Order: sequence, then C-alpha cells, then structure tokens
Amino acid sequence: LWVTDRIPILFQECLSLYVGSALFPSDLAPVFVTTTIVGSRVVLLLVSVALLFFAASLLPRTEPRRILNTITGVAASAVGTLMIFGLVSSVWGDESRKEKWVNTHQEQTPSANPDVQHIEGEVVLKPGRKITLDVTLTMFPPEANTTDSVVLTLNPGYNIQKLFVDGKETSDYMFEEGLLIVSSKLFPDNSHELRLQAHGKLDDQFAYLNQARNFQQLTHSSIPTLGLRNSIFHPDFVALMPGNIWLPISGSLTDLNNPEQQHRDLFTTDLTISVPRNWTVATVGKRRVIENAKLNTFQFISGAPVPELALLAANFDRRAITIEGVEFEILFSKKHRENFDVLELVSDRIQEFVAERIENARVLSLDYPYKVFYIVEVPSTLRIYGGGWRMESVLQPPGMMLVRETTFPTARFKNVVDSAYDPRSESQEDPNEIIFKALLEYFSNDQQGGSPFIGFARNFVSHQVSIS
Repeated sequence: LWVTDRIPILFQECLSLYVGSALFPSDLAPVFVTTTIVGSRVVLLLVSVALLFFAASLLPRTEPRRILNTITGVAASAVGTLMIFGLVSSVWGDESRKEKWVNTHQEQTPSANPDVQHIEGEVVLKPGRKITLDVTLTMFPPEANTTDSVVLTLNPGYNIQKLFVDGKETSDYMFEEGLLIVSSKLFPDNSHELRLQAHGKLDDQFAYLNQARNFQQLTHSSIPTLGLRNSIFHPDFVALMPGNIWLPISGSLTDLNNPEQQHRDLFTTDLTISVPRNWTVATVGKRRVIENAKLNTFQFISGAPVPELALLAANFDRRAITIEGVEFEILFSKKHRENFDVLELVSDRIQEFVAERIENARVLSLDYPYKVFYIVEVPSTLRIYGGGWRMESVLQPPGMMLVRETTFPTARFKNVVDSAYDPRSESQEDPNEIIFKALLEYFSNDQQGGSPFIGFARNFVSHQVSIS
C-alpha cells in the first residue's frame, strides 16, 4: 500500500492493487474494468499460484512432487513477470508515441498555416464505435509560405477516405502523426475549399501536446479528480473536446497557445450532426431539428466566429428558458434532476439575477454572440485542464459551460431548502432568499471549474478577442 501511493498516475492501472486509484467513478460514462486492469489482476493470480506451488514444494508429503511444483511455480512467476513488463512497456510506448508527435509538430513552421474562415459539413456519431466526418473548410492559403505545403492537424485516430480541393479529388497529401500536409500547389492566392471525408475513433492520447507539465507523471492521489480522459466516446456519452482535435484545424498542435508563433484562427461553422434516437447534441449555435427516420439529426450554425469547437451528446434531460433574448438550455443526466425540482422555489429570483447581468453587459456594449448558451453535465472522468503554459480550464468552450457530475448535479440542496423552511428556525429572513444566497455561495466556492460566473463571462469576451 505504501508503494501504491507512490506509483505515478500513468502506471496506476497496471501496477496498483486498488482499482479506484486508476478509475474514477462516473454515473454518466461508467467504466468497470479495462484490459490493462484485467492483465494486472491476471499477474497477481499468477504470482499467487507461483507462491502456492513453491510452498507445496517445501512441505513434506507422502508423494512428493517437488520438482514439478517448483517448475510450475517458476513458470507462473516467469509468465507473470513478462506480463507486468509488457503492461509497463505499453505505457512507455504511449509516452514515446506522444513524444514523437510533439517533435514532429514542433518541426512545422507557422508560415505554412492556412487561414480557415468557415467549416461546414456532416458529422455522424456512433457512440463507442465510430465517428464519420464529411466536412468542407473554406480557407485562404498562407500569405508568406516558406514551404511547399499547407499544414493542418487532425486526430490520428481517423482514416482519411477522400480529400478534395475545390471539388477535385486529390492524392497529393500526407497524413501522419496527426499532421495533414497538402501540397501548396493546389492553393493559389484565392480562397479555396478543402473537403475531407474520414472516419474512425479518436486517439485519446492525441491532445494538449504543448502542455507545460504532464500531471499524470505525478504520484499525488488527487490527480484523478482532475480527470484523466481528454475526450469521452462512451456508448452512453460523447464529449468531443477541442483539445482532442476531432475537427481539422489550421497549423500544428504545439503552438496553439503561443501568439508569438501562431495566430489564433477564428472561423464560423455550419454543421449537421447525427446521433442515436433519443439523444441530444450541444455545440456552438442554436439547434435546428432535421428530419431523419433512423437518427436524431440537428443543424448548428455558430452565428459568430469561434477559435475552437466542443461537441457534447447523450440522452439528456433538457430544460430551456429565454432571458433577455438569450436562450439558456440545461442538459443534465436524467439521474441527476433532483436539484431542478428542489430549487424551483427560487427560479424567479435566478431569472432576475441573470437578466441583470445580461443588461449590465449590454451597457458595456457586450452582447452574447451565439444565441444559445448550453449548460451541460459531463462525466467526472473528463479532463478539466488544458495545455499551453497556462493549462487553464477547458470547461468553458464557446457557446457553453460544462458542469462536472461531482459538483452541482449531485449536490444536496434539498438539505438547504429543508433548513430554510424549518419551523424551528429563528431566522427572520425570507426562506427563498436564504436558499438563493446559499446557491450563489456554492458557485462562488466551486473548486472544480463549474462556476457560471466564469463560464458565462468567458463567452462574452475570451473567445472573441486575443492579443495579436
């Protein structure tokens, strides 16, 4: 147990005796076991068998079989040792692969980065199995390109089926290590359309290659509470995060947060997203339902430029309201609806509070740019910090705010309401005001990035401006 507490997070699945140190629980996207954990348990079983046979070889018996028992024990020990080395080597292999990605992306020059203006197309999600992309990027080629290529990045978990430039299919490209390198001869001075057809399953390791520190190399037991998955592609829940590059982006992945090396690329979107029946999707823009007999299909138009895009999908419980011209939509798990009913008592007070903030922003000439603001519950296993030198929160992508299931969705506000309306209470304050103050205090003290004060504010300014 002493050693377990000192194993880096990277190796917890293959070396730890306690599954909870490697798998953080989640109601939304539960994972009960992994191949690595099964392998580590087989190793423990083999070691136990080896010890049993070693003990049997030492005990006096009427029919001693010491040689056979010893050989069996040695064989079990050898197989267990080889398996544990294999499990550890696989982790080192993943780290070596990431290091190769970093080196390859750092070799690219920003002068080869195109200016993506617009992304439109279709995305079909088959949760847990496959993502199918058919997207078209409207873009300008690099102005002062010192290379013979144009560079984009896409998750290497995809297989590119076809690539078109201005409607003509081309094979003059290379897709390796997450870099999509297309010949610059295909892009003269004018605007061009690059259409990409691909399918696959995201490589979860391909994300945040420019992070200042790798927290998973640490041994602190609190690291898993920050989330260990860069994206979620579970049969019950999908969270495609910008850092995992589920859509093609301009340039390499190592200079995204370095304005001295790479300018922030802003683009508009028009995406049609198909998911299983009864599922709902949230991304940037107002959702429009499109008729489809087999799948739930929605269209989203951003309405304003965005620097990145997140996509959340699941069988959510949906609540919506429009306040001062801004539509707010809450998408939570159907398992975590209790607080909505409990806090119905202060719904009018909450609306007044939000309306006041929107009016204050308008006085400062700040309008919410995306028409709809989505508040989406996400699994506790989703990583909540990004890359770059700041490694800031990723829970406030454009057009939405992500709320971890371990925060407000499972908080016990029923106790607050019961206490406020307790007839034995000596407080002279209005019970509803007590409840509302407790709600504000809860969000003010939120330590997991789920404060709406931050989430809503960032969507007014942070995703629209940057230092250039």
